[in-house]
Amino acid sequence: MAELTLPRTTPEVPLDLRDWEPPGSNGHGPPSGGNGDGPGGGGRPGGGRPGGGPGGAGDMDRTDWRWVHRVLAAGALFLLACLVANLIPLDKYVLTSGEAAATANLIHVGTGDHGGRREGKVLLADAGITRVSAFGYLYFGIFGHAKVVDGTTVLGPGIPPSEFSAEEDVESALLVPDAETAAFRSLGYSVEGREAGVLVLAVEPGSPGSAQVRQGQIVTAVDGFATSDACAFSRAMGRTRPGQLVRITVEQSRVTTQATLVAGPKVVEHVRLGRWPASIPESAVVPGCPRSARIRRGGYLGLFVASREVFRFPVPVSVHASGLEGLSGGLAIALGIVDLLSGGHLAGDRTVAAAGTVTPNGHVGEVDGIADAGFAAWRAGATVFVVPSRQAAVARSAVPSSVHVIGVRSLTQAIDDVRGLGAKVRRHSGGDAPTP
Repeated sequence: MAELTLPRTTPEVPLDLRDWEPPGSNGHGPPSGGNGDGPGGGGRPGGGRPGGGPGGAGDMDRTDWRWVHRVLAAGALFLLACLVANLIPLDKYVLTSGEAAATANLIHVGTGDHGGRREGKVLLADAGITRVSAFGYLYFGIFGHAKVVDGTTVLGPGIPPSEFSAEEDVESALLVPDAETAAFRSLGYSVEGREAGVLVLAVEPGSPGSAQVRQGQIVTAVDGFATSDACAFSRAMGRTRPGQLVRITVEQSRVTTQATLVAGPKVVEHVRLGRWPASIPESAVVPGCPRSARIRRGGYLGLFVASREVFRFPVPVSVHASGLEGLSGGLAIALGIVDLLSGGHLAGDRTVAAAGTVTPNGHVGEVDGIADAGFAAWRAGATVFVVPSRQAAVARSAVPSSVHVIGVRSLTQAIDDVRGLGAKVRRHSGGDAPTP
């Protein structure tokens, strides 16, 4: 028989895996790796981890995470700084493009005799006014696509930003009866009115009158002298002296967030007057009154007022004025009322936007942010934009040529131009008339 040969055996030796590298890894065994004794080996002389390959080139360069951490930390600090800056309010306001609202949604005529099919529509175009933070001020300053103005431009000297919203509601409460009166009178209606004191637009914090008088209240007398309007108030205050204790007759009315004036009881308040602050000009308290230089010689009360008139209208009209930016919507509201009372035919088949103040006698005044109001009008689809005559050039530069800008001085002129949009447009605005 053939001799059976058994396999040779060797003594079992424990396997040392400390320097073993799996195939395909950097720094694996011979000929370019090994246990560290040969070229390109382990972490001992000649190579190995972290190297591998000929000559101990080592692993791929490890990523240095330190610069990544620095970038992330810098980004986090920048974000935190922006968040903190956004929480710091400034006495600055930015004028931006607002929304153009259809006046038909704001006005209700309380009779069915003035309805009719609407061929066009009238829009109230306005600029948005928003208080900015430190971050917003830097943002708008860098990019420069919006106008930033001081608080004194928006509120007047001495008025804090906290009274901004309430002051707008009070001004809107004046806007509505003025616009209604101008609209009715432009259509030939007789509207009777009477002076009914001065409406308090704002109160300087810490002033002598701040403890007894509030925004939206009506002052009817100072020390027995009737204050039927703002100029009468100016003359009455000119008779007083700093330190004098005076009697102020106040109707404790209030203005709602819907810009509606709610009557209240009359009371007599005793106020000790102070001295006029040098930082507050006379014109900021009682604007536009002739022969009112004496007011600065008198005592200081700290009230910012405007004349209030009470009218009796031939047709009941209500206006939802909440959210309007002060008095700048007066012209549009007046045109909207005329449109309603004319059966909705004022604008024809055009969309007409307007921005400007209006007095009860129909005088049209300038407003802030006319360029932003023009952009809002164009964005809402207006083809005609009616503005105060002195601001027509600025408005034209802010809208495309497809929007025809009409500059007017009175509500009657605005009505004639919108109705005609022909020869009258060329005569008043100096521009080409739009295609009918």
